[in-house]
This record gives sequence, C-alpha cells and structure tokens, in this order.
Amino acid sequence: MAKSKKMILAQIISFAISSLMICLSPICSYDEEKAKMIMSIIISVFFWIGLIVGIIFNILLSKDNKLLKGKMGIISFFKNKAAIIFDILFVISLILSLIVVVSKTALAIGSVAIAICIFSFEMHCVLNGKCFNKLILKAEEK
Repeated sequence: MAKSKKMILAQIISFAISSLMICLSPICSYDEEKAKMIMSIIISVFFWIGLIVGIIFNILLSKDNKLLKGKMGIISFFKNKAAIIFDILFVISLILSLIVVVSKTALAIGSVAIAICIFSFEMHCVLNGKCFNKLILKAEEK
C-alpha cells in the first residue's frame, strides 16, 4: 500500500507541475529576446513532462494492481469528498475559462483560470479513479 500511495502522490505532483506551467505561460514570448525564448522552451518541456509522468504513474498503478484495471475516473463523478470538491471546482473553472477566452480578458487571468481548470480535471480523473478509491480510501477504512 505504501508504494501505491507514493505513486498516487507523485502522480498528483506531476499533474500540479504541468498545470503550474500554464500559469507561467504569459512570460513566454517568441520574439527576438533570447531569454524569453529559452523560458518558453523550459516551460513547455516541464508542462509535457509533468503531464506524461502523471499518466505513466497511472499506468504503473494499474499494472501493479491488476485486479483494479485502474482506469482513471473520467466519466465517474462524486466518488468521495475530495472528488466532490475537485468536480465542482472543475465545472466552475471551466465556465470561468470559457468566459475569459471568449471575452479576451487579460492573459494572466486566463492562464490562471485555464491552469486551475486543467488541474481540477486531472484531479477529477485521479480522485474518481479506481486506483485512488480502492487503494487509498479502502486502506484508510481498515
């Protein structure tokens, strides 16, 4: 169980890093300034690494626990208290992101709204997934 908990925590941290990079995107630019170009590349690399590593941890969790067939909870909703919070946050941040994008508001506000939306969706998938519910919640009940 301890290994699974560490893997789920690592998955959450990976997704958080990926989403945080979206908040940093307003400082990026593809103009002539070399420092901004380098920062754009670094932010992009960390975004993709965080996202891919988070997904890899989900695959590893499901392989370690073959009985679970550890699918992420993309279609499941409100499986536990933490999932309820992130499900509601996802809907609110999605609406906010759409409003910001359509109204073409400040880039910084839009970046934060989109980052929260993406992170809350990733957390929705993790917290409603079979791995989290069977390995973490069932272990805590015992």
